[in-house]
Amino acid sequence: MAHAHRAGAKGPIPIVQARTLECLAECLKGTDLKFDELRAQFGMPDVRLDRDDSFVPLREALMVEEEISKATGDAYLGLHLAERSGLGALGHHGRYVCAAATLGEAINRADSHVGDHILGARMWLMRAGPNVLWCYGLTPSVVVGRQHSNLFSLLLMRDLVRLATGKAWMPDEILLEGPPQRNQQDLNRAFGCPITWNASMTALAFPRQLLARPLLQRAEAQGESLPGFHNTPSPHHPSEFVHSLRCLVKSLLPAGPLDLSLLTRLSGLPARTLQRELGALGLSFSTLLDQGRLELALELMRSPSHSLIDVGLELGYSDPANFTRAFKRWTGVAPGVYRRVGLKVPDKAEVARAAAAAE
Repeated sequence: MAHAHRAGAKGPIPIVQARTLECLAECLKGTDLKFDELRAQFGMPDVRLDRDDSFVPLREALMVEEEISKATGDAYLGLHLAERSGLGALGHHGRYVCAAATLGEAINRADSHVGDHILGARMWLMRAGPNVLWCYGLTPSVVVGRQHSNLFSLLLMRDLVRLATGKAWMPDEILLEGPPQRNQQDLNRAFGCPITWNASMTALAFPRQLLARPLLQRAEAQGESLPGFHNTPSPHHPSEFVHSLRCLVKSLLPAGPLDLSLLTRLSGLPARTLQRELGALGLSFSTLLDQGRLELALELMRSPSHSLIDVGLELGYSDPANFTRAFKRWTGVAPGVYRRVGLKVPDKAEVARAAAAAE
């Protein structure tokens, strides 16, 4: 399926954590549709939906959601999907946000590091009299299904505020893009407040003083747990375009052989243009592939349940010897030595020193 130009060196390819789609299959009950068939129909890559570091192109994901919305007659699919998924759909990004001390800090974390969850959207706070508006804006390049992304995000934004106010809290007002919908019962149930339609962004309004409230533990507020809170966001990426490509490469590796043609289709750029953009940043497709394989290998190797053969297969190496040679090229030591040393930073000089000391 051909797409119009969607990305360039100045902006990222819109992508979203695959976890947000994990509950979509449940939305297909009672229909003849199958998620895998829809995914293939709209060109969405077959990636793991249960991994925090798996990403899919936002455009293709929303096209799948729009098709499900039409087939089921569910105009508020994004809202219902968020209700099924909860804050757990945000993965490591959600754990980082929910570890904040106050609501204001949590919102600042969400706004500052929204790229850990979705690239192609932004979040921000703005004053509105005695209230603040917490806003969500999606890139204009995504047209089909954008209302599903807006409602999904708005519902999770409400849930985050509830961590400081209690699970019965409702906003004072919500703002939504587009014209009024005929049946607003589900919106009224979810938000219980006035709705402003045809807004330029999605937003919810609440009193400013709530920002100072301490954030309750999720277990207290919603009867669930988000284990593994961490207090450091993902590192800053000098180019969001390159970051989005790296996220896609890393997500696609376990699905099978990855070639330049797939990346060009997902990026919306001709192969020569993509190679030229990468070259201007001192990169190449093979470099991206190696970086993605190394990052994924290090993550898998930290788990004792993954043998080195399994790790190699996940990275696309059917021959363990080829994986060993590649890993030595990346780090300077064999994967078995690296695993024994137990390092977390893939620096060749540091690895070599520690490996020598361990012998």
